[in-house]
Amino acid sequence: MTLDSSIATSARDAASEASPGDPPSCNGIDGLTPTTAVLLVLDQGARPNDVACFGWSASAVNDLPQVTLASGGGGAGYELTPLTRAAGEFVSSTSVGCRGTWSFALGPRSRVSKGTMVSPLDADASGNPWVIERDIDIAQAQFCDGFFAAPGAVYCGDTFAVHSIVEVP
Repeated sequence: MTLDSSIATSARDAASEASPGDPPSCNGIDGLTPTTAVLLVLDQGARPNDVACFGWSASAVNDLPQVTLASGGGGAGYELTPLTRAAGEFVSSTSVGCRGTWSFALGPRSRVSKGTMVSPLDADASGNPWVIERDIDIAQAQFCDGFFAAPGAVYCGDTFAVHSIVEVP
């Protein structure tokens, strides 16, 4: 299945909305911004008999050429119940020294109660909000063309409100 996710806005646009423990914004260093459309190629293996609901694995994230996905799922620590997670490597196209681990999750904004049916195709920015959470862990921020104020290791992240999701044939 291939999904096209259109991002409406950053769910945390202003510094006033950030909590003290939130990482700084990645500022679109990987190409993921509030105006980006992301094309996800999703795969789902055989459905286990003892699990009512399980996610899909992202085998490709198109439209982000600076990101290479690793096989397997994404990292842990997401605030949402994801439809899919992805993890891989980010390498800047303008400075190969600017690189790090990249992770991504797509899911409903609120936790899904057991037994509740959800579909990404019903996602919209108001009535059924879904979000994309993306994190990058960069070892050498001084090579990132001024994206970050301090040199050395930087962990950044953003949460984006999803405008819509459509299945692409």
